[in-house]
Amino acid sequence: MKNAVVLFFLLSAFAFSSCKKSSSSSPSIVGTWKISNITGSYTHQNTPTSLLTTTAYSYSSNTLTETDTTSITTITVYDETWAFNSDGTFSIDENYEQASATVPTTHSLTGWWDYTGSTIPNSDVLLRSISTPSLVPSGGTFYIASVSNTQLVLTVKESSSLSTGASTITNLTLTFTKM
Repeated sequence: MKNAVVLFFLLSAFAFSSCKKSSSSSPSIVGTWKISNITGSYTHQNTPTSLLTTTAYSYSSNTLTETDTTSITTITVYDETWAFNSDGTFSIDENYEQASATVPTTHSLTGWWDYTGSTIPNSDVLLRSISTPSLVPSGGTFYIASVSNTQLVLTVKESSSLSTGASTITNLTLTFTKM
């Protein structure tokens, strides 16, 4: 009987050790990812009677272009790297410069991440941190559109409204290449 109990614990330990995020053979967001594309829009309205302002985002050759009804802003992206660690921590390093700026903006943030659904596409990844990425508007929840061993596609689909009547709608797609 004692041998059966020992055998049970050994088999249980082996079975549970294979449940870690990093040991799965299916694609995972765990790893370091570099931005390769950003598309979408951000719409805001300051009051219920004010005009809607929509900013369109497009990314090509390390240049993010923000276009709205009155201006076009170009941003040179030197680095936008997101790292998701198997222990549930993350880090985001941003280094970019607006065309009108005299010095680049550097922004680093760390925190914890978790799946709000499952580890497969069509679930959410929630970033828990004091701040959010500064290059694109986001509240910190990203929808996994697809993940493979080489590419991660996240989307942001958020809307909010305040008691003042101000409102925002964010609809972005961020594509990353695994480093």
